Amino acid sequence: MDANSETTQAAPPRLIPAVTAGFNLIAANVWIILLPLALDLWLWFGPKLRLKALLLPWVTDFFSQLPPTTAPESALLIQRITETWQKTLESFNLLGVLRTYPIGVPSLLSVNGVAQTPLGPSQEYEMITAAGALGLWLLLLLAGLFIGSLFFGRIARLAFPTQRQDTLRALFWQFMQILIFNLALIFLLMVLLFPIALATTLLAAINPDLAQIALFLMGLVLIWLLFPLVFAPHGVFALRQNVVSATLTSLRLVRFFLPGASLFLVVLFVISQGLDIIWRIPPSNSWMLLLGLGGHAFISSSLIAASFVYYRGGIEWMQANLKKIMQPSSPTRA
Repeated sequence: MDANSETTQAAPPRLIPAVTAGFNLIAANVWIILLPLALDLWLWFGPKLRLKALLLPWVTDFFSQLPPTTAPESALLIQRITETWQKTLESFNLLGVLRTYPIGVPSLLSVNGVAQTPLGPSQEYEMITAAGALGLWLLLLLAGLFIGSLFFGRIARLAFPTQRQDTLRALFWQFMQILIFNLALIFLLMVLLFPIALATTLLAAINPDLAQIALFLMGLVLIWLLFPLVFAPHGVFALRQNVVSATLTSLRLVRFFLPGASLFLVVLFVISQGLDIIWRIPPSNSWMLLLGLGGHAFISSSLIAASFVYYRGGIEWMQANLKKIMQPSSPTRA
């Protein structure tokens, strides 16, 4: 009787309670935002490592060697791509690689670099050798994955307080699992993106507008294919599963909660990107940007915590239903 009532009380995770619980977790442990705040402060006031002198000549030569075209749409498209590359290289900071994806410490300034600070112009250094830039990129990437594993592990510990304490060995194990997951994800993306790039190139030769529509549709298909993996890192940090077990658990979880899980992630994305617009309003040479960095650190940490709370609810619901299925039915009495 008690067991049956216990399982019937289990319910799938809900969007609003999960988001609320995530914000409450970070509000009660506000020290967790120090890591993303420290990363943004470093990107704000620290030196800037540029790749413009190294890559801009290569980009210019590449587009100048393209065969001439008589179609004005194609010429305009090439011009826009060239200008986009120039603007990207002017603002790119190699230290922003410390913000890794999908597991990493949230950062507001990792994508759009800053040239001015309240203390004056930023110190900029140009990378002049490809070998040095590549080696530093790899080191920063590994460092970003490590601190990202530390950050996600601490949030998972808050959402799953009954799990055993973290140790240095457990942190290194989680880092290795996330490294394997990222390498597998890169390989999967390469396999999926090759036919997409080929098809887009062929369509662009026919009609650039048609290529943009096809690229958008193929992007939706790519998201749909990768969506079942979204909770795989949660299994590594929360349940101490290896990559394979965590991926299988994520597939099972998404299959059970596909409409709810997709809505949950869309809401998190809208909250994050919508508030980022507000956080970026102050210019980089104003101390008001410090409020934006603090707000971004708190909101991003809270949304990550909410995803762990949602994952915990999904795991508990699946386990309760599995237990209910495994229970022998009670004999009927006359």
